[in-house]
Amino acid sequence: MNFKLMVRAANAYRNWMIQQSLEPTRCEKSIENDIFFAERRLQELKKWQQIISKLITPKNTNRIVSKQSYGDTYRSIVGEIGEHAVDYIRIASSQLLHLADESKIQPLSQKALLEEIKAIVSEYGENNVTFINKVLCVNIGNVTLTDETEEVDLGEFTIGIDLSSPLPLAKVSIFSEDQVSTEAGYVHPHVSEQRLCMGEAEEPAYDAICSGRLHDFFLIFQSTLTTYNEASPFEELSRWYNPNHDGECFCECCERWVSEEVVLICSKCESIRCDECGEGILCRHCGDWICSNCTHQCTECNEEICPSCCDTCANCSDSCCVSCTTECETCGDSVCPACSMECSGCGNIVCNRCADSCYKCDRALCQDCVHECEDCGKYLCGDCINTCSECGDLVCEKCSNVCCDGCGRNMCNECFEQDNGCLLEGKTVE
Repeated sequence: MNFKLMVRAANAYRNWMIQQSLEPTRCEKSIENDIFFAERRLQELKKWQQIISKLITPKNTNRIVSKQSYGDTYRSIVGEIGEHAVDYIRIASSQLLHLADESKIQPLSQKALLEEIKAIVSEYGENNVTFINKVLCVNIGNVTLTDETEEVDLGEFTIGIDLSSPLPLAKVSIFSEDQVSTEAGYVHPHVSEQRLCMGEAEEPAYDAICSGRLHDFFLIFQSTLTTYNEASPFEELSRWYNPNHDGECFCECCERWVSEEVVLICSKCESIRCDECGEGILCRHCGDWICSNCTHQCTECNEEICPSCCDTCANCSDSCCVSCTTECETCGDSVCPACSMECSGCGNIVCNRCADSCYKCDRALCQDCVHECEDCGKYLCGDCINTCSECGDLVCEKCSNVCCDGCGRNMCNECFEQDNGCLLEGKTVE
């Protein structure tokens, strides 16, 4: 940063101080804008709270979308809106306190402000300080945060302040040079959309910028960026523990990286779910885990089954588990209990299409156990069919005749007509 740029930055800073001391109406207008945006954010917050509160009720929570995913939606949408509303209100309150203060900003001399710029250059290095388009940017170097578990290097950060803004504190932008971010796009636990949540450091920062202590202003911001507050992060520092996600898998339901030791992979669609979002079944037949989108329900026992252990009835096309389907002994097709029957002759299972029934007693028969009448063609079981004693043909009761009570011969119609009579006819056999 050469001397001319330092002078330009000092002049811009001094012009801002003069405008603040002479034109408080500009500050008041900005306060009105902040209050307006805060009210609008609060309205959005109320709307989303109502929507999500309805979604997470047991009545509306189904097997496909878990309560965990609704919770993440609540934190990502409602939480962010609420934080923005708080930011707007805090900034407006800070400015109102300034307007109420009788001691107005007293613009410092250009020399004094130039010394502040020199102190910043000396602190951070000439190559790390720039002044372009009235925005003074300072690269503060690497930011390392620590919680109770690990230390995380978030890479280099740059702080930029717009010295042409009537409220420069609201125009401080935080830039991540290395973009070490989480899946949600956060580059720092306390930075959202290039704005830093200052917390208790906001008032000292405002006092520093208004009193001309620009060097202290950047130090306050640097101190806030390098301090992790576990109570109010946009995202917990643990989300930065493993930027390469070694040994982790991405849950497609809640969109989080979790340890590969607690993930479930559907053997059908290969979707990955964490243990909290793992709504599905562990198939009792093959032991595979199936997500709820890929499971089938057996129409017989109503048990949920995986596609690999699911049979489709060849007759009615219903889905059944392998325990409820049987194989037709005649055609080999898998059929459900409603479409199969047991042969009364041999006891084998046959499907409806392959089974016949006895014309006389209506019992089910397979093709090996059915008998056809040689005269009329009707199907009968072995108990209901007759055998002609003369020619040996199988005939039904209606197509057979008994010679007489004496001999008891059972003959088909043709043999009965050709018979010359029985010597025992009309005689009693002793």
